[in-house]
Amino acid sequence: MSGVSNWQALVDHVRAEMARRGWSRKDLAVAADVSLRTLNRFFNGEGKHERQTDTIPKIGTALGWKPGTARLILSGESPDGTGSRDDSDREAADILARIMKLDSYHRRRIALRLAVEELSSDDEE
Repeated sequence: MSGVSNWQALVDHVRAEMARRGWSRKDLAVAADVSLRTLNRFFNGEGKHERQTDTIPKIGTALGWKPGTARLILSGESPDGTGSRDDSDREAADILARIMKLDSYHRRRIALRLAVEELSSDDEE
């Protein structure tokens, strides 16, 4: 398989996982902590490996993939399933996906609630 075909396979895997989660490109950009422009360059194949070395692992992490899954896809191998981590990591990724669908007001409320819980648990120790 050529490098271009493998790049397209990686993009296809990312798109499939985004569809499963109901994520837009903007949702993935936020979850992966990359700019929307950078993500668009990834999907368009601009820069490929030489400029995507930081972006690809961030995308994989945001999607809950095991480290190295993207590299397997790029090398033409088929990852085990979708390359997802164990059930607890998948559950955490699914929760993040649901949170990302909320508007910013509700996301801030969740973040505040988690911060308060963290502070309360620190006080108990």
